[in-house]
Amino acid sequence: VRKQFENELLHRALHDELTGLPNRALFVDRMNVVLEQNKRIINKESAVLFLDLDNFKFVNDSFGHGWGDQLLIQIARRLEFSLRPGDTVARFGGDEFAILLENVGKTEIARHIAERILSEFSKPFPIDDGEVFVTASIGIMHFNAAQQSSEEVLRDADIAMYSAKRKGGACHEIFNVKMREHTLQRMDQEIDLRRALENHEFVLHYQPIYEAAYQKLVGYEALIRWQHPKRGLIYPGEFIAVAEETKLIVPIGNWVLKTACAQAQAWRMSSGKAQKMAVNISRVQLLDDNFLSNLQTALQETGFDPYFLELEITESVAMDNVEVTLQRLAQMRQLGVKVAIDDFGCGYSSLDHLKHFPANTLKIDRTFINDIKEDDLAIVSAMIKMAHQLRMKVIGEGVENEDQLTILVKLDCDEVQGFYFGKGVSPEEINP
Repeated sequence: VRKQFENELLHRALHDELTGLPNRALFVDRMNVVLEQNKRIINKESAVLFLDLDNFKFVNDSFGHGWGDQLLIQIARRLEFSLRPGDTVARFGGDEFAILLENVGKTEIARHIAERILSEFSKPFPIDDGEVFVTASIGIMHFNAAQQSSEEVLRDADIAMYSAKRKGGACHEIFNVKMREHTLQRMDQEIDLRRALENHEFVLHYQPIYEAAYQKLVGYEALIRWQHPKRGLIYPGEFIAVAEETKLIVPIGNWVLKTACAQAQAWRMSSGKAQKMAVNISRVQLLDDNFLSNLQTALQETGFDPYFLELEITESVAMDNVEVTLQRLAQMRQLGVKVAIDDFGCGYSSLDHLKHFPANTLKIDRTFINDIKEDDLAIVSAMIKMAHQLRMKVIGEGVENEDQLTILVKLDCDEVQGFYFGKGVSPEEINP
């Protein structure tokens, strides 16, 4: 009995309690054995697959942790089914799994197994009386006697997995050295961004928005810039992607929201005129659990009237997680805040979806405005008519000359912005 009890304790120490799979400790131990074997056997090559679910948090948040646990158990069984005899799959915790493939020889074997796993994930997971669909990102790292430690192999497999996530998930990536260089560069950028936030290096510039027919100023769009101590003024295209990937976009976005509201309120107090303030909201920020409370705090602390605040989300963000997005937009509208769909025409939203979005404004992307020809003219006209039928205002972006303005006015576009009316400038340069 004592021996049985000791064996049970040892099994628990080396296995995941939920799925019954080996845990990280046992997996690393087996990897070390394989690494030693690889040193003694010429040309022996093995591989590690590192797998992470793409949308597990959504399942947990939507259906509860009970469903999440059932899903993880089913995933464990499907992973075991996808492997060869002698391969090892382990759960590292949460929704992370690692797979050890011995004697893969050629690259195609590991890739083939990764594709077999992804194929299994394309099928629904039955849970209780329902079904759940999840996708996974897989990083593949081949190793032989040249590698020094299991931790280095796992690190590089993890880097490859994040490369797969950056490509949209539901795919696999094989590690290469450039990925590590990219990761180190991204870590440096993350450190720089954290320092920028702490040292107040971000600034807002404001681009005017005009009523189209009479060219009357109706408000501004807040545009973030990074005043880097060495590189000078950096535009968002260089740092927003990293900010979103590291979730730093949440505190940065909260700062933007509060600063823009405070500036708009200051202009209102000094001029006696109430004008719209448009602020861009990222996907990560919108889906953050504290988004609504942060929005309320910004309005309360600045005293800015929510009626004049317009939050912009891109068409692709709106379509990314429709159910959660609709909920967030409805909550924003309840606060009195207006909603704009930005860059419209660049994504793939259907008109059926669009009519259900509680949006006030549609912003036509500048690609349709820059070089308006006959074909584009028909498209822009259709967009404007559709938006008006859905009781939305329309803003034409990227207006750079009088001809573009004239066409938009004829098409009954409501508002316009672009270099023709002014670039984004610091608040000190504006006299509202």
